Amino acid sequence: MKALSTGIPLCLAVLALLPLPARSAAAATASVAASADKSAGGADAKASDKAGAAALKKAKTAYQAGQLKEAESQLARFVKQNPKSPAAEEAMVILADIATRQPKPDAVLALVGKFRRAYATSEYGARIAWYQGQALLRLGRNAEAARAFATAAAAAPNTVLYTNAAKGLWAIVEGGGLLTEEAESVLELLDRDPALRAGMLERLGDQYLREGRYTAARTTYQDWLERYGKGDGAGRIKDKLRQATDAPQQNRTVLLMAPMTGEFAEIGKALKEGAQLAIDENNAKGAGRVETRSLDDQGNLIVGIHRLRKVLREEKIDAVIGPAMSDVSAAAAVDLSARKSRIPMITPTATTHGIAALGDGIFQLNVTTGTLGQRIASYATGCLKLKDFAIVAPESEYGYQLAEAFQKTVEKKGGSVVSVQYFQSEANDLAPQFEEIRKVAGKMYIDKLKAEGATAQDLDWKAQQKIMTDSVLPLDGIFLAATNGEEAYKLASQAAFNKLRSQFLGSSGWNDKTMLHRSSSTAIQGAYFSVDFQENPKTDVFLAFSRAYTAKWKRAPDKVAALAYDAARFALQGMAAASNDDQIIPSLKAIRSFNGVLGRIAFDEKYGANANAALYHVEKKGFKEVETCPEAD
Repeated sequence: MKALSTGIPLCLAVLALLPLPARSAAAATASVAASADKSAGGADAKASDKAGAAALKKAKTAYQAGQLKEAESQLARFVKQNPKSPAAEEAMVILADIATRQPKPDAVLALVGKFRRAYATSEYGARIAWYQGQALLRLGRNAEAARAFATAAAAAPNTVLYTNAAKGLWAIVEGGGLLTEEAESVLELLDRDPALRAGMLERLGDQYLREGRYTAARTTYQDWLERYGKGDGAGRIKDKLRQATDAPQQNRTVLLMAPMTGEFAEIGKALKEGAQLAIDENNAKGAGRVETRSLDDQGNLIVGIHRLRKVLREEKIDAVIGPAMSDVSAAAAVDLSARKSRIPMITPTATTHGIAALGDGIFQLNVTTGTLGQRIASYATGCLKLKDFAIVAPESEYGYQLAEAFQKTVEKKGGSVVSVQYFQSEANDLAPQFEEIRKVAGKMYIDKLKAEGATAQDLDWKAQQKIMTDSVLPLDGIFLAATNGEEAYKLASQAAFNKLRSQFLGSSGWNDKTMLHRSSSTAIQGAYFSVDFQENPKTDVFLAFSRAYTAKWKRAPDKVAALAYDAARFALQGMAAASNDDQIIPSLKAIRSFNGVLGRIAFDEKYGANANAALYHVEKKGFKEVETCPEAD
């Protein structure tokens, strides 16, 4: 559905601006005076507050006379000089009204944010939401505007504000300004208003009907009848329910679940675009049409699970692509598994290790953080024949997962991790961490010399102290779990500076060739690291995908889009091979290897997690991919 046209703000222009805030100038003056009486500061403070009250009264007089610029200047000055005065609350409401009339939508939104931070439970909250809706609508942000109007209507303390907020909401809805998932989020705000909720519920059912989402339409109309079936319009809704019931069975449907709004909206946009491209290509081949539905989980696991359950109650869904975020993915996997759902969930991007193991039919296409740690540990012990290791990792979920996976794999392979050190990412000096490793490495070195026949005289206290302080100490391997190239270079350089001689090992953070151009890049030479997918591989299959994506969406794809594209292709392959709905998960589990646009996806033996991490060797002029060995498997 297209976004709302620019004609909608013109529709709202005919709405009457709201009356002035209910509190009078005299009440504001009394409020300031009361504040002065309560404050300590003597006659000077009281005089200052009285002057402030007079200034507010003068500003309101100008406002009521239509002298908006003068009133705006005076009110802004008053709020700045009296930020904690009770009257500042009213002054900010009037400023929002002035900015709405001028109109200055950006200024309105700035005032709304400031007001809500200062007055979270204000009696003017509904009025502020109405101003917010007007501003958002002028900026073309239709979904947010509809939510603001719904909020204003639900909390309106008087008929005038309620009527204006309802008109604003219906202007957007009836103008076709909301996508279906946006209309669903507005409906959630109207639980306490039967009239608005009934109207919104009917319109949402109509939207489902137009889109061919007959199961959702039936559920929605049935909900309407259960709630409002004794009122006007019941006959009309029954006719629509009959139409939805008589409709033909709908096509297979894939649910795209990701944060479509909020802080992580760009991730959701890329996931939706990548998956949709794959499905559009499939439909163009004429092999059986597949529909898509979008679910905005806002990157929040509570919101995500609530909305996922609602969709699965109301619609026939054949597969879920997403969620994008690891915590939401884990929660969705648990929820689907607990209900023994026949619907597979394919998360393209989640990196938390173990999500695929949470249930049957859960798949992770991105290489997990744990797999990266396992892969480099297996290579170091099996192929490089290293035995004793230290770990240096950032104090973060990424660092903890890598360190744990690396240590468990080393110990499983018969090796040992003799020291684990964590650091804060912003720290520049890691001498304390490497000094702890030197202590262990030094003791191991002295024990080795003793085992080789060194006498007590050779290794007296003075000799041992010299070894501990001056010698370059050997250790088989040090796993430097960097989050990026700059951090990898810092870790390797400081390990060398602290006189440790070891085989450096890393993970995906090392995949940054800018390290090679540092003037003293010798510290990183010879390191091995595990990595997931290349960001933009120069392969024919990726270049073809990139051209198609750019042509359709008018921007270049990122890694999220590419992974989502592969997730959709994987889902489509499984659905095509399934004779019925119950066979989709078995069909997907039968696909042990899948050629993606970023590289080959190979699922592990037990679960649907991609275990195909690549290994690279740092050389003087670049990174060279290396082959594993049988001992590393």
